[in-house]
Amino acid sequence: MGNKISRVFSPEDQPSVADSVSTIHGQNNTKGFAMFFKKNSIAVLAMALVISFAAPLMAGESMVFKQKLPDAQVVADACVWKNLGSVQFVATKNGYVVVTASGMAFYGGNSTLLVLSLAAKAAVQGPWIFDVTADFQPYQAYTVRMVFQVSAGKTYNFYLNGRSCNDNAGTITVQTGSFTAEFYAKADVTPLTEPKPEAEGAQADQNATDNPLINHP
Repeated sequence: MGNKISRVFSPEDQPSVADSVSTIHGQNNTKGFAMFFKKNSIAVLAMALVISFAAPLMAGESMVFKQKLPDAQVVADACVWKNLGSVQFVATKNGYVVVTASGMAFYGGNSTLLVLSLAAKAAVQGPWIFDVTADFQPYQAYTVRMVFQVSAGKTYNFYLNGRSCNDNAGTITVQTGSFTAEFYAKADVTPLTEPKPEAEGAQADQNATDNPLINHP
């Protein structure tokens, strides 16, 4: 989404420092290297600044976030959606917001399953649900992500909601370490298509044609 760097710098685009020293001074000696480095230190610093400023362009245009949200409790057998945290975003123009929540879930008693969902309302199921299971340990890391469309001039609250419908009693503690909302003006998404399998006979014929060790008529 939103990769705005049209060209990536490659070391092959210009000669190395050693090559440049050899070209300028005729030999790669310590004095020559020091003079070359002194003359080109400003250029190297400028390049570093360009790269450092260009890196954020690969991310969204703006972002809001929360860290270390208060712990939230989910009763394992209640089977009721509960708000576990929220983040607010003010849209300055039309576009899309990628909402991401990450943290840990700690399972108490015999509870084994937590269901999480990101939504525009509190304590409801959103457009997608994420199952977080305990497996063989009483805790599990989680990251959930969803995209929401936004309109300019509006304020949005995005909620992390959770529930558990285990028959076994117990309490699940949800610790959210990071909750972010990142804005993108465009949704540059290209659908992936599964490649068609090539016929075995056709591939074998092509391999034989490409092989110079095989005598062809």
